[in-house]
Amino acid sequence: FLHPKLYKYYTNDCDLYFNKQKNDLLSIVGPYISYKNEYSCGGGAHPSYGKKYITYNIETNNEVNLLDIFKQSDLFEALLIDPFIQQHLSKKDPKDLHELFDHLYFEDLDFGKHMLKQFAFHHIKNDMVAIRIGISHGNELARGNFSQIGIYLPIPDQLNNFLIKAENEKTLMKDMDKN
Repeated sequence: FLHPKLYKYYTNDCDLYFNKQKNDLLSIVGPYISYKNEYSCGGGAHPSYGKKYITYNIETNNEVNLLDIFKQSDLFEALLIDPFIQQHLSKKDPKDLHELFDHLYFEDLDFGKHMLKQFAFHHIKNDMVAIRIGISHGNELARGNFSQIGIYLPIPDQLNNFLIKAENEKTLMKDMDKN
């Protein structure tokens, strides 16, 4: 048991501890809702803050992975030609998406397959959709760092009408993101 004077400093009954979150919509395309989650917390030995993108399918109430929507080969090709990805590959010629993630490294950012769930639909260009993938900080020293990768992917048939509607209703990231 803690001494009453110490209790308030080691529990949530203390004004010194805080946890704040802010969520902003990034895109709405058919059943896919993407938002930016910004958070900060403090009062302990290691305060933290940062942001990440999150995408949900409101029909299934599950997080969405880009591989749920797009072909793996298209995603691999789009990521492979991205200059930021190229700069952080330890092996310059990965043969597939799995190997690409095995050789992707940047000390201050959180690279990994999970980043395929951290995206928003940005805009349409011809028969391609621009996707923004958010990458959060990868270690405590880099807390708050955030980067964004932009790639183009061929629009799958099942997404086409949703994207046209989103463009008309201005629910793509280019119209919704104010930052």
